[in-house]
Amino acid sequence: MSRKLVSALIVLSASVLIVIFILVKEARSPSIPDEEFVTIVHNQMNLDSEVSETMKSLNAELTKLVGDGTDYFTVEPYTEAYWSEFIDNTSFNEDKLIEIISNLTVDSIREDLQTAQTLIDIAKKNRDVQAIKYAYQIISDLDLWLFNMNSENKKYFAATNTFQTFESKKIVNKIKKYIDANS
Repeated sequence: MSRKLVSALIVLSASVLIVIFILVKEARSPSIPDEEFVTIVHNQMNLDSEVSETMKSLNAELTKLVGDGTDYFTVEPYTEAYWSEFIDNTSFNEDKLIEIISNLTVDSIREDLQTAQTLIDIAKKNRDVQAIKYAYQIISDLDLWLFNMNSENKKYFAATNTFQTFESKKIVNKIKKYIDANS
């Protein structure tokens, strides 16, 4: 075989591997929400800066608790202290979430936040870390993609009905089954 043919085969093989890698990665991670759709929903909300800041704060509180993999709820000697703070609303201000829910005008967002509220209730009642993680995913998606659209570091979990209008609701359905099994 000539060197040119071997070089061409190597380049072709590398290109095929890159395409396969991209396809596998896209299959594993949810796509981002449609920007036009998010903008339309955002404009319907008529948000004031206080609500956006409150959502950012709630997301930060949940991120600190479990969102970045720091899970002191199950690691001694922190377990009891973290659960006590969480249940007493010291580490996560549930009253702020309830206030936002009561003032929202967009049904899908209100329903998503009510789902997060239900998960917080399950977490407190059952000392359930997974419920907190699901609540974090919902609040993070809404905070970073809707309430504070200009955030730099955007993770996307596909955990809300609001953004899953045209896509698979795999995570949303998983959360719904989880709530049904644990409430």
